[in-house]
Amino acid sequence: MKTGKILLVLTVFAAGLFASCKKNDSTTTYASFSGSARILGNLPKFVRAGDTFTLKTTGISRSDGGDYGIYWYNSIYSDHRDTTKKIGQAEPYDFEFEVPDTMSTISVRCVYFASGYYTSTASVNAVIVGPRSLKGQSFVPSQGFVDRRDDKVYHFTKAGGLDWMAENLAYSEKGGVYFDSPVMETVLGRYYTWTDAQNACPEGWRLPTEADWDALCGDGKGVVKDLISKAEFNYKPMWDYWPVVGDASLKHGFEALPAGYATFDGTKYSFPDESELAVFWTGDEADAKQGVYKYLHEKNPDLMTGRGDKDSFAASVRCVR
Repeated sequence: MKTGKILLVLTVFAAGLFASCKKNDSTTTYASFSGSARILGNLPKFVRAGDTFTLKTTGISRSDGGDYGIYWYNSIYSDHRDTTKKIGQAEPYDFEFEVPDTMSTISVRCVYFASGYYTSTASVNAVIVGPRSLKGQSFVPSQGFVDRRDDKVYHFTKAGGLDWMAENLAYSEKGGVYFDSPVMETVLGRYYTWTDAQNACPEGWRLPTEADWDALCGDGKGVVKDLISKAEFNYKPMWDYWPVVGDASLKHGFEALPAGYATFDGTKYSFPDESELAVFWTGDEADAKQGVYKYLHEKNPDLMTGRGDKDSFAASVRCVR
C-alpha cells in the first residue's frame, strides 16, 4: 500500500517554530516564544468518522511571563477555530474534537500567538476511515459464516478442495492492529505471530498447510493475479500490480489485500512505512525457531514462500476447513 496511492501510511509530526505574521514594513521584527509547540494525545494514524479524541498542547511559554493565546482548527473545517486565552505558562491545554464524516486525511493544528510575537504551530495527521472506505471486493463466489467467539462475520470461498476465508482473520484476543489503529481491524484484519496463529482460527477452522496452498495454486507460477483484490481504499487502488490487478473471473475468490507484515518485540507491533505485499502464515514450521509463510508481491506474478521467526514476525491469517 503506497503512501502516495491510498494514504495508508501517515507521518505524525510536530512542526517547529515558524513565522506567520503581517509586517507593516520591512524593518518590523518580532519576538519568539520560548520552547517548541507539541501536541500530546491519543490520535492514531487511522481514525473512525464520528469518534471523539482529546489532544493537549504544551511546550510554549513567554520569557516575560506575559499572556498568549491558543487556537485549534482542523483541515476539514479550517474556518472553525477554537480560541482560548492563556497565561504564559507551558501547561497542557485540552482540545476535544469529533472526527468528521469524510474519507480523507485530517490535519489537526494548534497555534500559539501573542501581540509582537511570531506564531508557533504544531500539528498531527490521521486518515479518516468510514464504512465506505474499503470498496471493490466482490466476494463472488463466496458464502459467509459467523465466528461465535466474537460474532464477527467472514466471507469464505470454496477452492482447492477446501473452504478458504476470503478476509483476513480479526480475532482480537490475539495479535495486533495496523499502526495501533483499531479502526483498521475491519480493513486489514489483525497481525499474528506464528505461535499465536496456531490457535487463532475459529472452531472447525485451521491454518492452511503448504500442501493446501499447493492444492489452491499449483506451483504458484502466475497466480498472483488470481489472488489479489481490485479493492480501493478511500478511492485509491490498493494494489499497483503491473500486468493486471485481479482476475475478471475471480478464479479463487481470495481477495488478498496488501496488508504487509509487522514485527513484534513482545509488547509492541511495528510496521514498515509502505507495503506492496500480502503475507499469510501456514501451519508448517521450517525449524524450531521459524514458521513458513506464503506471500504475494504486487510486481511479481508468482506466489512465493518465506520463513519468519515464530515469535517476532507477524503476518495475516486466512483459515481453512
